[in-house]
This record gives sequence, C-alpha cells and structure tokens, in this order.
Amino acid sequence: MEERTPSSDIEFSIEQLSITDKNQLSNFSCGNKELDSFFQKDLLLCVKNKYISDYCAKDNANRILAIFSLAHDVIFLNNEEDKMILLKIMKSNIRKLEV
Repeated sequence: MEERTPSSDIEFSIEQLSITDKNQLSNFSCGNKELDSFFQKDLLLCVKNKYISDYCAKDNANRILAIFSLAHDVIFLNNEEDKMILLKIMKSNIRKLEV
C-alpha cells in the first residue's frame, strides 16, 4: 500500500497565480494530460475573459504543489465571439472529464 503524507504535515499557502507563476505553467504537470493541456493552453484565456479565477498551493520553497480554478458565479458574455470561445472550451473540458 502506498504511504501518504497527511496534509496537516505539509506547510503550504493558497494564493492566486502570479504573473511569474503563469509564465511557468508550461513546465507544470499534474500527471493528467488533459488537465495539463487546460492549465498550459486554456487557463490564461479563461482568466482573461473572467470565466474563472486561478489559484495555486505553494510550499515554503515557493514551488507550486497544485493549481486549481474556481468558476465565477455568473458569466456575462457581451458578444457572440465570447460565447463561442466559452462554448468551445466547455465542450472540450466536458469530453475530457467523460473519459
């Protein structure tokens, strides 16, 4: 059986991704190709368009341990182009989750 470290034994902080963190996303891997692709290719676009907020957990050495995003409560889309971008991203991510 795999030994696990209780989260209470790990010192970490939760914060929004900084510009430096975002520039390093191409090196981040959570071990899931679909999620890695989202974090490396789609995350910044979703944040820019205010679809989600992005956060990370960092250890005391300032290394990223985890990345997660929270969807905004309400999404207002002002034009058809924004609607199509969101729809494309959502469909892509739903297919990834169904696998």
